[in-house]
Amino acid sequence: MLPVGLFAAPRELPELIEQFDRTLPSGEAEALSEAARTYAGKGAILEITTGPADSADAYADAVRAWRTPLRLLLITTPDAAAADRAYDDWSHWVAGGGLLALREAEDLYRRAAATGKFRTLATTGSLRILQRIAACN
Repeated sequence: MLPVGLFAAPRELPELIEQFDRTLPSGEAEALSEAARTYAGKGAILEITTGPADSADAYADAVRAWRTPLRLLLITTPDAAAADRAYDDWSHWVAGGGLLALREAEDLYRRAAATGKFRTLATTGSLRILQRIAACN
């Protein structure tokens, strides 16, 4: 089995909604599209996905260089350790009122909810959408 790397990809809302429609089950696509339109607006959107292990340097550079509060952080890796790392690296950038969307990450969802910094906004299939209720660090 190849080692899992992470890839951080800034996204534009129209592109992301189109991607949701193509890749997510219908209910998940609709829930995430509606939440993104309502709460992300014109703010920064970042998707963290699984990438090849050799993407580690680019990912680490992105983590070090990022300085923009996020309106939507989407973590879509099914690898639990990678999802936890992505959460640790990026969740503090989610702005107050912004969204944290998690796919196939039930343990991470419980972890985020337990911090008291997020409230559950929507749950559909394997998708969990939380809203930041505390300002970003």
